[in-house]
Amino acid sequence: MSVRVTAAILRDLSPADAAALWMVQRDSGTPVEAGLFEAWLEEPDNAGAWGRLENAWSVFDAVEDAELDALRASALAVGPDRRDHRHWRAFAAAAVMIAAVGGGALLLPHGGEPPVGPNAGPMTVVTAGTIKTITLADGSRMTLDVDSSARIPAGGRRVQLDRGRAVFAVRHDTARPFSVVAGARTIVDLGTRFEVGIAASAVRVTVFEGRVRVDGAADGGTLLRPGQTLVASDGQQDAVSTTRAGSEALWQQGLAEFNNVTLADAAEQINAGSEVKLVILDPRVAGLRVSGRFRLREPLRFATTVAEILPVRVLKVGRARIELRYRR
Repeated sequence: MSVRVTAAILRDLSPADAAALWMVQRDSGTPVEAGLFEAWLEEPDNAGAWGRLENAWSVFDAVEDAELDALRASALAVGPDRRDHRHWRAFAAAAVMIAAVGGGALLLPHGGEPPVGPNAGPMTVVTAGTIKTITLADGSRMTLDVDSSARIPAGGRRVQLDRGRAVFAVRHDTARPFSVVAGARTIVDLGTRFEVGIAASAVRVTVFEGRVRVDGAADGGTLLRPGQTLVASDGQQDAVSTTRAGSEALWQQGLAEFNNVTLADAAEQINAGSEVKLVILDPRVAGLRVSGRFRLREPLRFATTVAEILPVRVLKVGRARIELRYRR
């Protein structure tokens, strides 16, 4: 099932119905207007509806249960009909029923996390195959990508991102600056919505609104403004570039857009959260560059696509490994 989301359709839907529509769009990968999901999510009622539905759906990543699988299949079977929005209400109701049946699964480490209260102790949030949005003690929000891990101190405004990436929508407080530690870099909020990603050898920071200061480089801090991305790689000078508008919402919809990146970097993103891994051993293949928009967590589809445009071939090695090898 696929559906195209438009601003006109969203205007006619309640937050719960629109959240159900976005859920189907995310699963189908249908193209969507750049920035539309981001703009919709900015409304508090919409963000709450999306978080509740996403948490309900995340039961399936935390629990293996035939009854829950059947409920999910029934919910997805409710097809989109733009002439009758009751279809979307039925979809949303099915998701809520799933949450009720799943019960305690929402409290498991890989399920939906409740808001972090002002008196909450330190906690670690780890995601497996689903994106999680956490409301922090001060009202700031952290949306954590799949296969990511972050530590949140007791009632503090300092997050340690250990793995993966996250988008932060920060409530600014000059007296108590919000910061994110990622590798050897500390990102300090100056009134901001921004993204931080950490990989084996690099930290990436992108600003969508406001400003951040990235500290930790030998030559001092770097100030980033909206539309700018900083990449801090081991043994290299920090590099700042311009980010394409609308890129923020893509990974939250299960998509990635690459602009002349190496296959090694692209494969790292595609692999996140996938049991099947794309492996590149040959440095000639790892250094090839690719551009385009692809589905995340679908390494076989990505590999077969790039094999049509680059001198590589696809080899399946066992059930959970795919290799890209140089094609002579």
